[in-house]
Amino acid sequence: MFPTIAKVLLLSVVTPIALGLVETPTEKIHFKASTSNDVILSFNPSPNIVIKSISQQSFATRGDKINQLVANLEQNTKTSQQIIHDYLTSNNIAFIPIWITNQISVKNVDLQLLEELSKFEDIIAIEEDLLIPVPQELVADQPTDRIETRRDESVVEWGIQIIRANEARFLINSSGLTHDEVRVGIIDTGIRLTHEAIEDKYYGTYGWFDPYGLTDSPDDGNGHGTHVTGTILGSKGIGVAPFAKWMGCKGCDTSTCAVTALLLCGQYITCPTLPDMSAKNCTLAPHVVNNSWGGGQNVSWYDVVINAWHEVGIIPVFAAGNYGPLCSTVSSPSDRNVISVGATTSTDTIASFSGRGPAIDGGMKPDISGPGDLVLSSTNVSDTSYGLYRGTSMATPHIVGVIAIMKSININLSYEEVKYWLENGVDTTILQSQNIACGGIPDNQFPNPFFGHGRVNAFKSVSPMLLQLSTTTTTTTTTTTPRTTPRNPNTNSGVTLGAAKWLVLLLTGFAFSQVVRTSLSLGWSFVAGDPTTKISLDPPIVQLGVINSLGSDAGNG
Repeated sequence: MFPTIAKVLLLSVVTPIALGLVETPTEKIHFKASTSNDVILSFNPSPNIVIKSISQQSFATRGDKINQLVANLEQNTKTSQQIIHDYLTSNNIAFIPIWITNQISVKNVDLQLLEELSKFEDIIAIEEDLLIPVPQELVADQPTDRIETRRDESVVEWGIQIIRANEARFLINSSGLTHDEVRVGIIDTGIRLTHEAIEDKYYGTYGWFDPYGLTDSPDDGNGHGTHVTGTILGSKGIGVAPFAKWMGCKGCDTSTCAVTALLLCGQYITCPTLPDMSAKNCTLAPHVVNNSWGGGQNVSWYDVVINAWHEVGIIPVFAAGNYGPLCSTVSSPSDRNVISVGATTSTDTIASFSGRGPAIDGGMKPDISGPGDLVLSSTNVSDTSYGLYRGTSMATPHIVGVIAIMKSININLSYEEVKYWLENGVDTTILQSQNIACGGIPDNQFPNPFFGHGRVNAFKSVSPMLLQLSTTTTTTTTTTTPRTTPRNPNTNSGVTLGAAKWLVLLLTGFAFSQVVRTSLSLGWSFVAGDPTTKISLDPPIVQLGVINSLGSDAGNG
């Protein structure tokens, strides 16, 4: 299935006895073996030790930090796996070393080789390379009631409208802020590169990795990944953040996702390479990663990858799974230390299939919810095809797109800050209760095991972020300095105004905004063009934002 990444040369035969082995510890083998097995070998020391050591150091840039982390992880792997590398190579056995988790993937292992491997002291566990199904609703039930070819750019899909993504982007663009380049990682079935809605969003060099075949350019034999990508950043009214760039990794083939492939994708997201795995460039690591896949519950096999992402500022977002409506059906890795996403309908009810919490360990999951029922996006059928899909796989890219919008304001937002702004901007009061409960928590009490903290609202998350910017305005330039820690969006704050031309009243607790042209008649006063004038609102019922790029003259304030 996988290419031979580690070169194999039959130089001499190295026997297990010659390498100094222990008696066969059967407890190392964590699955029921058959005559041919795809396995993953695990080693000590744990990569988490390396990750923790990096967290205690300071680096000038994010790229410097990732480079050092990767170098340390690779050295950890080289040191701990050397004996096994020599043994496998000398016996003409193909294998794939995985530095991010300190593991080795070996295909087609027979019972004799399995027994010999279990004798090595350096190997602490031998596990099956499992195959996780691509989310079931897309394999069994392809929707056919709305397939489109070509689209009018002016048509905006319901999910984009209900989360107010275009309003959030308009607010940022009108503020005069310069967008940071936002790179979005997507681990999925692949992506149809030539689709009209996403082709020009491709990052290009370093933007693709296929652990199954090391193909040179993106492709998608299923359609799931193409649909997800369109929702994140597609044009034609289907994408949340059309300005962002995508970097894809084929963690799944047409029907299943192999654990080895998903681990190699986690490695690629941490430090991108060319499609042939050469020429690492860790400075190009994406800022957020969409994971519309999952399986099992309360399992930890992807934790090291997630920990590495956290350490280097890659925001991990995972679909909660489609095993509702029963309680405690949220799947892994969505039940781990990630942003877990449930699915809502166009009427703001929780979708019947959306995975529910609480998690098996009792944690509150999902964290947030987004549009996931009958979502129209790009498909792999043709370069102009669009189709309706449903699933938490479709909800997750809505959240990732909103995070991309937030990152465009401040590329250095931490995981904690992203979660804060997402969760404090959600809609709750307009969500439709079905009078159901899980873990003793009803669906109209927030957070809850259905919607999480609520349904995402891009505008309400972005607006208070802009308010936290310390703004100095002249008649020609605007300089912004973001705060390093979140401030409660309900806290009273002053806004420095200069030649501001428009005032946007963000009414806390309402689901709409009003853009108001003012002639100094709203109960406060300031001197037009004076950059030292401040407005303080108390009580903080009305929050004030400043847009500098609209209007015809500075004198109107």
